[in-house]
Amino acid sequence: MKILNILVMTAVAFCCCSKGGENAAEPQPETIEDTTQQIMNQEIKISINGQSRIVTLAENSATNELAKKLQNGAITYNADDYGGFEKVGALGFSLTADDTRITTNPGDIMLYNGSQLVIFYGSNTWNYTPIGKINDATADELKDFLNAGEGSVAITLTL
Repeated sequence: MKILNILVMTAVAFCCCSKGGENAAEPQPETIEDTTQQIMNQEIKISINGQSRIVTLAENSATNELAKKLQNGAITYNADDYGGFEKVGALGFSLTADDTRITTNPGDIMLYNGSQLVIFYGSNTWNYTPIGKINDATADELKDFLNAGEGSVAITLTL
């Protein structure tokens, strides 16, 4: 067993030091996996009228693209009530859609038609790409936060 541990430790040390020479101290470019993991570990906040909520991101191309855009600064867009169960608004740019038929729940954030974000305070079944979910909020709290039924709101997304 000690020999196996020594072999594993040697292999790890070899992998960590395999660049060697004068380039060993230079920082290496991040891989796509490293960048994706960093993005998925960052907090996404959604703010309306001075109130904020934390969003847990789904893991997909659209959320990776959105988080990368947010690294350049906040994104603000206007959203309106639709159908008595959601706020929807155009982002002003497109994200990669991978739509599937989904039944939403209050707090779900979905990409619709590749360029619109939908935030649910009710439920609907349609083809969407999941973006994330607002954490720790009841349906009534979401309605209040989103000013449900009160018209257009400015929504700001930040890291």
